[in-house]
Amino acid sequence: MAKFLNDYEKGLLSVIVVTYNQKEFFYETLSSILNQDYRYIELIIADDGTLNFDEGNIKKFIDDKKNKNIIKYRILHNKENIGTVRNINNALKKSTGEFIKIIGGDDTYPNSSTFSSQIKVLLSNERLLATVGMAQQCDYNMNPIKDERVDKSNKYMPNILKMDYDKARKTIFKNDIFPIAIQAVCYRREFFVKNGLCDEDYVLIDDSPSA
Repeated sequence: MAKFLNDYEKGLLSVIVVTYNQKEFFYETLSSILNQDYRYIELIIADDGTLNFDEGNIKKFIDDKKNKNIIKYRILHNKENIGTVRNINNALKKSTGEFIKIIGGDDTYPNSSTFSSQIKVLLSNERLLATVGMAQQCDYNMNPIKDERVDKSNKYMPNILKMDYDKARKTIFKNDIFPIAIQAVCYRREFFVKNGLCDEDYVLIDDSPSA
């Protein structure tokens, strides 16, 4: 069971941006969040030890660009790199939203209604603990890139979500797919309360050079 440090605020969406040395894309990621039309957002920047981390410039960017729907924001900067999984968990514990989204500092959302559309789905059925969107790889100009593995994963996803855990795992490994990209998921906080935080015994491939 997840141990959050704060009570949640009903209707609030906590958006956690997980970043490490991603300055080239980071502000584009932030812009795609600040442009969202969902009415009630908490923004959490969770940086995992980026060298020369410019917190002042990030604060200025957010203050200059944010709309009234960004109710609050906080910047968490680890002095040392602790790995993506622990970094996510630290941010989750400090979040205060009824709903939660997590995105890497080099990803973006395609349109301003992404958050509101996903929360609308969750609100339509109180038994849903999460809703999942589709992933799309793009080039520097945000033009879609044809990627067979991404296309295959999107195709398999509806059926995988209906499978039990063991069958879903076998299908994923057998077909070499990654059906759920974390930035495409919107969770209820209850998902983590019931299932716990991310398993810190695992290390992401992205973390290997810094592990």
